[in-house]
Amino acid sequence: MISYFDVIYTKGSNNLKGSIPSEIGALKSLQFLLLDKNKIVGSIPSTIGNLSKLKKIDLDYNRLTGKIPKSFENLSNLSTLAVRENLISGAMPLSSFRTLLASKNLEKLFLHRN
Repeated sequence: MISYFDVIYTKGSNNLKGSIPSEIGALKSLQFLLLDKNKIVGSIPSTIGNLSKLKKIDLDYNRLTGKIPKSFENLSNLSTLAVRENLISGAMPLSSFRTLLASKNLEKLFLHRN
């Protein structure tokens, strides 16, 4: 498996379909996960929490369901978390929310319209 990507980027509106595979958690060098404005379905894999170098997650404007994984509390380098305009339900785990808000790196948090 390829494990050295540092950026996954689709320049929005590519109609990328399918789900985010749990194997994404093996991409230990990944810093940017930018898959906004596509047709991605399913839940956000908890394995994303394994990506300690991740700085930006942009999954806006997809069809994601489920909850924001508790493992997101491991993303201490995250500067942006954008998951607005999806079908995410339920509360974000309080421990994850507190950890993200306490992070000195977090600059942008977009959770609305879910």
